[in-house]
This record gives sequence, C-alpha cells and structure tokens, in this order.
Amino acid sequence: MARKGLTKVDSESADLFIGYQTTEQIDEKFANFRPGWRVGPGSAAGSWFESPGGTASGKSSLIYKGELAVDMYDPANQHLIWRGVASKSLDPKAPP
Repeated sequence: MARKGLTKVDSESADLFIGYQTTEQIDEKFANFRPGWRVGPGSAAGSWFESPGGTASGKSSLIYKGELAVDMYDPANQHLIWRGVASKSLDPKAPP
C-alpha cells in the first residue's frame, strides 16, 4: 500500500479506514450413486431410467473453506470505497 502513496496512521482522523474480516466454514459434500441408473434414448443429452436391481450407495466428504474480506471506507463521506473478497479451500492438517 505504501507503493500507492498510503501511509499508516493510528488515529480516528485518517482519510481512509481499512478493515478486514476472516471466516472459516466446513461444508459436507455428498456423492451418491445407484448402480442401476443409466442414460437412455430420449433427449439430446439422454434421459435417465432405472433398470431393476442395484442398491444406492454414497460417500460424503468435508470441505474446509476460508474467506478473507478487505474493505476500504471513506470516513468523511461515510461510504464504502472498495471491497475485495477471496476464498480458498483449506487443508485442515496444515500447520497454523
């Protein structure tokens, strides 16, 4: 930010406030399938039909996701100037 001409000050009279927020969440992803399902004739993409037999089975996995949001706020005019948000999958076994 210094390359852009910004200087850090620790006061309420700054021309620009910069804030950040981090979040972490865990989602569960399900992958189910039934061996008896197949693609058949019908539409261009094919249509699904079930043949006799087959037991549904599935697998679930956890997805760890982190997000960082950075805001630049103009305190004089009281409005948000810029917001950037980035997210990424996290490795739960990685060191902090």
